[in-house]
Amino acid sequence: MANNGQSIENNITIKKYGSHVKINMGATYCIISCSIHKLSEFVKVVDNMCLDGWDATSGITSDDGMVFQSMTKMSINNNQSNSN
Repeated sequence: MANNGQSIENNITIKKYGSHVKINMGATYCIISCSIHKLSEFVKVVDNMCLDGWDATSGITSDDGMVFQSMTKMSINNNQSNSN
């Protein structure tokens, strides 16, 4: 997953993968967006995010030629409290 750009805006990291996939990422929640014409790139990013410990939330949506997927990740603090 090649990251071509990253910026931070109001504690939200904005990552770009290629020229078609963008992730607005907080610590435990993110939204991935992509042009509907580049779904193979979108699927690769979602798949890699799942391998990195993120979980896709139910449903995928589209609007104005874009697809969107939200994902969550359990915070480190929740992992520690659940292990006790």
